[in-house]
Amino acid sequence: MKKNIPTLFKSIGYVTIGTILGKISGFLKHYLVVYSFGLTEYADAFFVANIIPEMLVNILISGLLAGAFIPVASEVLAIEGKKRFSDFISSLFIFVGILSLIFSMLLFFIPDLIAKVLAPGYTVNQLKIVSNLLRYFSPGIIFLGLAAILAGILQSLEDFRIVSFGLLIYNVTFIGSLLIFSPRYHVLSAGLGISLGAFFWFGSHFLFTYRMMKWKPAFSAVVAYLKKTAKLAVPSLLIITISNMVLLVEKNFASRFVAGTISELNLAFRLSHLFLIVLILPLSTVLLPRMTKYFSQKQYDKIKATIQSVMQIITAILILFFIFFVYNAHFVTKMTYFFLHVDSKNLLLISEYALWYAVSFIGLFYYMFLLRVFYSMQQIWEIVKANLIGMAFYLIFLSILIPKLEVYAFPIAYSIYAIVTTIYLALYLNFKLFPRSNILGQNKIFYVASIFYVLIAINVKIFWGAKNGVLEDILFSLIFLSFYIYFLLRKKVFNW
Repeated sequence: MKKNIPTLFKSIGYVTIGTILGKISGFLKHYLVVYSFGLTEYADAFFVANIIPEMLVNILISGLLAGAFIPVASEVLAIEGKKRFSDFISSLFIFVGILSLIFSMLLFFIPDLIAKVLAPGYTVNQLKIVSNLLRYFSPGIIFLGLAAILAGILQSLEDFRIVSFGLLIYNVTFIGSLLIFSPRYHVLSAGLGISLGAFFWFGSHFLFTYRMMKWKPAFSAVVAYLKKTAKLAVPSLLIITISNMVLLVEKNFASRFVAGTISELNLAFRLSHLFLIVLILPLSTVLLPRMTKYFSQKQYDKIKATIQSVMQIITAILILFFIFFVYNAHFVTKMTYFFLHVDSKNLLLISEYALWYAVSFIGLFYYMFLLRVFYSMQQIWEIVKANLIGMAFYLIFLSILIPKLEVYAFPIAYSIYAIVTTIYLALYLNFKLFPRSNILGQNKIFYVASIFYVLIAINVKIFWGAKNGVLEDILFSLIFLSFYIYFLLRKKVFNW
């Protein structure tokens, strides 16, 4: 029966639609903050304080869930059945709830100290704004932690209906709170929006999972799985913490520049990474539980086939995006931020920062997928090593470039971090995990032709298109995109 056969495309459809709506609404959230408060110390303060809930969401969802909870929960469900699955998820729900409560209390009782750590270059007045926002965030931290576990439960069941729209619910609630409460509470309305958004995110997921929960779970029956989750969680949390530390360091150093710098960098980062999340994350998210099952069942040929096909798809998407963005970065930035009424000088800076952030996609497009490959094969410590090496390169280049390039140093160093991290994972995959398969070397004609083609396109932009107008840039990008799409279709390079 059709309704009893879950398909990969149906799951990808849910995740893709949810991701697109979630990221667009998240982009709009940051857009409205700048629209409401301008490129001022108030917007900067929000983006500094917002590091905390964003890091928590990334650590829990991309770290704990993807690296530890979902693989183990899938294993419990497959081997032990629904009863032990219920004990396992309920035990972890209680544990994460307690940790989230402790962290929430820290934000409420010592926000001043945390604010100084986040932005040491801020004045007393700016630090006060940050600390007030952190106190308003504190209730939401509890619900973010619990919502993450509920999302993991549904993902392990391969039920992506409401999970895919959790971020949308969170962001829409924030936007509504900002519009309703900003006339009265000013920038603190953004803090209130974070907590309300987290509450509704939790509530929407709880409606789909509460029947599976036990308020007195049998901890002893699943203690082995809880230990395994903890063992996998340590490196997983380290991975996401390190990758988020890059942005924390960026905000930390950027707080020493003029007011508005952090907001400009944030707008540039959000604009460029909107494409990354929409294009690659849904595919990677849906494939994680499937690759985990392949690995647990020792179906290594299916893992290799999946990796080879997806890497080619990612390469094609990367080149299509990169050609378009290289030619039209300033136009896209100008159109996107038209309603912010930012002057032309600031818009030009934002577009140049966004272009350098987009260079990081040479690594990040592949990293998003490779991360889940290593998670599924439980090679998590190698991801930690890759991020540590990338972080070392980031700090070295940041210290070298800031005196010479000032604010441009941040997106350039970030791109170096992303590329170095991905290169380590790709080499380890090719030479350590599949040494005899040459897993990344399949279809060499496609890769060589694609690299050669994108180099031609970029060189045309650098040497002949530097002074082009908007229409000429759009025309050139469409020409190159059309020829590349024709190449993909004509040669039938994908092993579908």
